[in-house]
Amino acid sequence: MDNPSSPSQLELKDLQEQCNSLQQLVSSLMLVLIVISGTLGIFLLRQWRFAKSELDNLTPAATQLIAEYNSNYAMSQDFLKKLAPIPTLRLSCLNII
Repeated sequence: MDNPSSPSQLELKDLQEQCNSLQQLVSSLMLVLIVISGTLGIFLLRQWRFAKSELDNLTPAATQLIAEYNSNYAMSQDFLKKLAPIPTLRLSCLNII
């Protein structure tokens, strides 16, 4: 009458407890994941705001430095054009770069 292939009541109860325990663990992990992802999102938002404010503060100085560099570069290019008629100097400048 007792079929050896059918699970006993104790085995079924044990499997049900394990399933409930696993379901509770997955729910807890999902909650922890939501909290961590929210915290990371807030942290990244604050970092973005901080970087943006620093960039806004540095933009005028950087613009001025870029303008000075472009001015000096234009003057150095003009100087090299004036030296262009001297072929040996022109070749040595190209080899250095």
